[in-house]
Amino acid sequence: MDLGTVITALIMLAVCVLPFVLMNRKKQKRIKHLKQTFTDFAKETNNTVGELDVCGGIVIGLDEKSNSLFFVKEHAETTVKICIELQSVIGVSVEKPQFSGSTSFEKVVLNFSIKNNPSKLIQLFLFDEKDKMQLDGELQLAEKWQKKLQEVLKSKKDIAA
Repeated sequence: MDLGTVITALIMLAVCVLPFVLMNRKKQKRIKHLKQTFTDFAKETNNTVGELDVCGGIVIGLDEKSNSLFFVKEHAETTVKICIELQSVIGVSVEKPQFSGSTSFEKVVLNFSIKNNPSKLIQLFLFDEKDKMQLDGELQLAEKWQKKLQEVLKSKKDIAA
């Protein structure tokens, strides 16, 4: 192989690989910023989050000491920050309506039923087809947190009884 062929091959390789490297760096920077926003939100309420999950523009986490759930979702123009005190929650469910005649979901929502007013729901929208076209792990995230929160609620109920 001559030097010209090697240089051409290296340039072609760099042109093919560089976009993926740049996309990964941008994604990692966005995740770091999202986690920092989440941590700052928890600190504002004098809490420390033990377990958290990041999915797309969403971070959800739990402070088991204060029994609080934290949720941060960044949109292009706004950031939604919600703190839910689990002492006031009696149940958690996942809502995932599908388009008629399709396997695609319109939205994925975590619903929290409140003790004093069971007809009132606190809704955490993890996915809405108006914001994004495809699911990117939001359904699995919702099901994981539903299960975890039901276990936490059950254990708190058992301790109180």
